[in-house]
Amino acid sequence: MLLEKGVCLLVKPKENLLEPTPEQVKEHEQLRLDLYKEQIELFKDERRKEMMYNLHQIKEGKRKKLKEEMDRKKEAGETVNETDLDVEIDIDTIQIPPVALKNSLVQLYTESPYNEALDECRSEWSYPSNDKEATRYKVFTDLWKKGHYLTSGSKFGGDFLVYPGDPARFHSFYIAVCRPYKQQISMSDFISLARMGSNVRKTVILCSVDDNDQVVYTSIQWTGIA
Repeated sequence: MLLEKGVCLLVKPKENLLEPTPEQVKEHEQLRLDLYKEQIELFKDERRKEMMYNLHQIKEGKRKKLKEEMDRKKEAGETVNETDLDVEIDIDTIQIPPVALKNSLVQLYTESPYNEALDECRSEWSYPSNDKEATRYKVFTDLWKKGHYLTSGSKFGGDFLVYPGDPARFHSFYIAVCRPYKQQISMSDFISLARMGSNVRKTVILCSVDDNDQVVYTSIQWTGIA
């Protein structure tokens, strides 16, 4: 589907995906260092904002420690100055240590910066190569076009888990099971699928491609025995 939409490019793997040159490695390391330096200043700015927001609690904490120290001195008969409890803190004068390099963010490239020499070899792409893969591909594409999000459904006995939105925000509603069109299913398998969906609170949908090359769906829900 990504190839059809022009989102990705299929390239030859060995002779074109070359090892980076020393110059490219040096360039990458310099970029990594520049990004780290930028993060140091951003981290310090965020830390100052956090300290300013919690300034009252910081003052109270420091005042509490000073009072405990004064009480110990009083018990020891020493003279104390109560005005020392008037705590003033200047956020701008506080030394904030930089974020450690190992804790800094790392940029993940979404495309290769050295792809000018890559050759397309789309004609060598063989997926789908059989009827099962073709059915799975057409079902995936159809559900995706309908606005659903899909992930692997193997842990739930299906082909795909179908979400109404971003999987990071929503639970899946359906378990998609891809089957050949008009293929018979045994009653035990049918009941197993229905009960499985009920146990995980999802609807099982049987997905097939009909004789007109259209994706058809049949939903199964277990209602129990009255």
